[in-house]
Amino acid sequence: MNRVFLAGGLRSHIGIRNGIFKHIRPEVLGGRVVRALCQRYGIQGPDALICGNAVGPGGNIGRLLLLEGGLPERAAAFTIDLQCASGLAAIHMAALSIMAGEWDVVLAGGAESASLQPQRRYADNDERSSLRNPVFTAAQFRPGEFGDDAMLLGAERAAKAAGITREEADEAALLSQERAKKAAEEGWLKDVILPLFGSSRDEALRKRMSEKLLARAPRVTDFPEGILTAANTCTINDGAAFVMLASERWLRERDLVPSAEIKGFSMIGADPAVPPLSADLAVSLLLRDKGLFYSDLDAF
Repeated sequence: MNRVFLAGGLRSHIGIRNGIFKHIRPEVLGGRVVRALCQRYGIQGPDALICGNAVGPGGNIGRLLLLEGGLPERAAAFTIDLQCASGLAAIHMAALSIMAGEWDVVLAGGAESASLQPQRRYADNDERSSLRNPVFTAAQFRPGEFGDDAMLLGAERAAKAAGITREEADEAALLSQERAKKAAEEGWLKDVILPLFGSSRDEALRKRMSEKLLARAPRVTDFPEGILTAANTCTINDGAAFVMLASERWLRERDLVPSAEIKGFSMIGADPAVPPLSADLAVSLLLRDKGLFYSDLDAF
């Protein structure tokens, strides 16, 4: 089995819905990112490109993205939709393909545009049909649930199951914003952020976040005793991010030093009613398999 390495990666700035990238199709945004990534490493294109996309118009956005980026037509390209974590699943699949010896260099990641997210409905006009036929923008998380708030309700259920209070959620949100602000001010990510279409910053960063603002923020669900508000939940965003994975042989031939080696994966099904808990379940299984603990990790 071949070893797999992370050569590097790039992302766009993160735009909020109807913000800096509101008119930019996801394949165009992602195409600019992958083109710049190939230019950084002096290659015309990869052997393959795998793109995660959950809220686009359907079809093979990965293929469109490759062509929008001006990369060679001969490169394989396809799209996967696992909803949340689609980009991570793309990286998983890319690494497995290199391990198996199918390809030597693969671009993997994802692109989304919440601003251009299409509305959908089933084409069923039979009044006798039992099919509930609402207009929806987000695909179903579980049978019978058509609401676009599945992730919010799932987070509320997860918080209740874990005993997380509104105050604890607000405290975590404030800490997250403070860390993001520090990273931006000190340029921690300047080498991996690609300004595009006049962008200059991550719009999701709320520089004036405070305890008072968090306390005043309105709730965003009708969940009984819910803790989620407009200030302690994530924004809805537009953006693109891709990494370049490569075999040891490919890197050695080009005298390139990788950023990291891919050492393991974990993918498992979980209860779609509480999607945030599935991430902890998968990571916990992976750590156990590798004989590690959360405290052993330097970064996420």
